[in-house]
Amino acid sequence: MLSSLPQWTNHISPKFPMFLAFYIILCSLLRFQRRDAIQKKFNFPDRKSLSRMTNADAQAINLYLLQLEFPKLYYTSIQFALFKTYGIPTISELLVATKQFSTPDNASKRYADTSILISEFMSHHPRSDRVFKAIARMNYIHSSYQRAGKISQDDLLYTLSVFLTEPITWVGKYEWRTMTDMEKCAIGTFWKSIGDSMGINYKNRLASDNWKDGLHFYEEIATWARGYERKYMVPAKTNKETADQL
Repeated sequence: MLSSLPQWTNHISPKFPMFLAFYIILCSLLRFQRRDAIQKKFNFPDRKSLSRMTNADAQAINLYLLQLEFPKLYYTSIQFALFKTYGIPTISELLVATKQFSTPDNASKRYADTSILISEFMSHHPRSDRVFKAIARMNYIHSSYQRAGKISQDDLLYTLSVFLTEPITWVGKYEWRTMTDMEKCAIGTFWKSIGDSMGINYKNRLASDNWKDGLHFYEEIATWARGYERKYMVPAKTNKETADQL
C-alpha cells in the first residue's frame, strides 16, 4: 500500500511540518495584530467607552469587517439574513401577493435591488447623499404597504434584527475568532441608525428604549428576535415559494 503513494511524497523535506506550523502561527499573530490595531485606531478600550461611538465610527468599523476581516462569511451571512425572513409567514405572504420575490421574473431583480441598497448603506459615510438616497428609496418602497397595514412594525423590526444578528452569529460559529465588543457595538449602532431612519417603533417590543450603546441594543434585539422566531417562524406554503425563487 505504501509503495503506491505518489513519488513526490518521498521528496518532502522533514522541515516542511515545521515551516507549516511557523506559517500558521505567523498568520494568526498578524491577524490578531490587525484586530488590536483597529481597536487602538478607533479608541474604544472598554465597555464604558462604547457609549461615545458615532454612526460614522460604526459604519467605518462595519466596512472594515466586511472588506478585510471576514469578507466572505460576512457577505454570506447578510445573504442568509434576507433568506431567513422568508420563514415568517406574514412576510412571505406579502412577498407572494406582490410577486416581488416569488416569481422568476422579479425575484432576481428584487434581490439585486435589495443588495444594492444594503451596499450603499454599508459602503458610504452615513451623511453622504448616496446613503440618504438609498434610505429614501427603501422607505418609498415600503411606504404604500405600511399605509395599507400590510407591513407590521414587528416584521420590520424582525427584518432589521437578522441583518444585525446573523453576521455576529456566523462569525462566532465559523470564523477564526469571535467579534470583539467594539465590533458588535458597531453593528448594533449601525443598524439601529438604519432602523431609526425607517421609523421603526421599538417601544413595548424591546426590553428598554434607552440603550447604553450599540452592544446593549444588539443584546436586546437578539433576545427579542429569538422570541419572535419561536412564536411566528412556522411552516407555510408561501415560505417555500419565496425560498425556492431566491
